[in-house]
Amino acid sequence: MQLSLPNLHRVLAATFVATLALGGWVRTAQAQSSLEFDELQDTLRTAYAKIQALEAQGGNQSAAAQNAAASAAEAEQLRERYTELRGLLEALGISALETDRDETTERLLTALREMRLMEAQKNRLATALQSLVDASAAFSQVARPGNPESVNQLSAAMDKARTALSANQGEKSQPGQLADAKIVSVKPDLGVAILNVGVDSGAKPGMPFAVYRGDRPIANVLVTDVRQTLSGAIVRELFSAADPIQVGDIGRVDTNHSN
Repeated sequence: MQLSLPNLHRVLAATFVATLALGGWVRTAQAQSSLEFDELQDTLRTAYAKIQALEAQGGNQSAAAQNAAASAAEAEQLRERYTELRGLLEALGISALETDRDETTERLLTALREMRLMEAQKNRLATALQSLVDASAAFSQVARPGNPESVNQLSAAMDKARTALSANQGEKSQPGQLADAKIVSVKPDLGVAILNVGVDSGAKPGMPFAVYRGDRPIANVLVTDVRQTLSGAIVRELFSAADPIQVGDIGRVDTNHSN
């Protein structure tokens, strides 16, 4: 939809006010995006000032006639920049023309908080399992030979425990890749998925991901919160309600998907 110059003025003015009102809580809830948000504020200020100047220029017919081509090009650039800014604001989970706090940030923070608790619990279980393996190994060295079947069962259980511990350590040591990320947590009630890619992997707010199970597309998600090794994403499109996102599904950054 093409915006007339007066309409663009009103929209940018509303966007400018909404952006200033939202600046405080966005910096608190999404520290990773603070620089981007500051840039938005500066750009919107510039765009707002330019629109006012163009309108004032339009009031003088002779000046408008002389600068019609330049004004049209300037207005088109501002329209394009406005579209980009609105897209980025929406990628951050913010309505560009509303002053009410969006629930998206709180949903993502809740999911990430639960993810950290699960990770801590898994680490405690791994520590306890390692202690059990060590104690069992020590016991097997001093126990008197008795029932060979019991000894074999103990040995098999210890092997399984070591395998589980190795797998757990392997998961920690390998960061995800943008082209082959993994869904590590899902909160269907919040409409949120957590991927194992973060700042270390090059993930950024506003990145769209397509979620697959094998070669079958499952959903489209949008990253709105990025931590060091994890990203929180809102589910924008689920292809089948009967086939929701699951832990273990693969996420691939979608360069063809527009915000």
